[in-house]
Amino acid sequence: MTAWAPALLVRALLVAVVLEFILLRFFLRLGPVLPGEDALLPFYLAVQAGGKLALYVALLAAASLTAVVAARCLGADRSPARAGAGDWLVGGALLAAIVVNLTLGLLEHAVAGPVVLQSVLTIGAVGIVAARGVLQAERGRLVLLLIAGAQAGALVFGLAQALAGLGIGLPAAGTLPFVAEALALGAALVLPWSFGLRPRKSELAIGLVAAVLFFGFHTARPWIAATATMWTVTFTLFLPGVLYAAGLATCLSGLLALRRTPGGGRIAAGLLIVLLAGLKLDFSYFALLSLAGLVVTTGLVAVAAGAHQSVRAGWGRAGSLVTVPE
Repeated sequence: MTAWAPALLVRALLVAVVLEFILLRFFLRLGPVLPGEDALLPFYLAVQAGGKLALYVALLAAASLTAVVAARCLGADRSPARAGAGDWLVGGALLAAIVVNLTLGLLEHAVAGPVVLQSVLTIGAVGIVAARGVLQAERGRLVLLLIAGAQAGALVFGLAQALAGLGIGLPAAGTLPFVAEALALGAALVLPWSFGLRPRKSELAIGLVAAVLFFGFHTARPWIAATATMWTVTFTLFLPGVLYAAGLATCLSGLLALRRTPGGGRIAAGLLIVLLAGLKLDFSYFALLSLAGLVVTTGLVAVAAGAHQSVRAGWGRAGSLVTVPE
């Protein structure tokens, strides 16, 4: 396996998902307040086409990146006999999640049975990848746990909706989106502390400016702010606005500071992909994005890039988020 392929896929995924987010989930959602002149129609159609292209590229990059990691864990490029139980567990969970999410994406209408399977297998993959990351992490354990909890909550909510279609009800299922949102916000709030970061003044200033702008907009137009975040990352903003402003400040300044640490650029990229994936994880596109982001964040992508690295080398031990040579 070529060592540069995973890194290239991560870059392609990051660029594509940022473009898709801006063009489809943000710009075109502003339709009611955009000028409606006929002369601008070709421009809007071009934006829509560009956004759709970015979406397909992001989907293919997320699936390909996760598949490359799964193949490496299952013994590709080395003797399968050298793959331990941890390798097979991670690789099998990732492969199953990829197949079921891509299959679900091909269906014209959501069917309860496949959605149940998608939710269960994706929850399993998220749990296994997050557990592997937490066991190996020297820093960021709490962020990984909160992210995994948020993703699991969103996926279980999708599972509950699918089961309801089969006549099976889960108690308190309606609270799961709010639990997931609170956990995701918690991850943003503790990010600098969990990774032991000390943001520079310029990084703190960027986070503070973003927080002030968001808080001002949320205070002046709370319903528009909530609608915008629902359209983009599926946040309802049910908690006090000051908490979301603080989370935005700590998240932005933390991601900027993280890029300056050894291996931090990869972790920051993974966290950004997770953030942009949002919490609408019963959609296969967002589920694959969130899983790929978690794979990048926990360092599994480094396993795919290294010809002499193994999940087994760090399974069950405390280490860094960078894999250890055999």
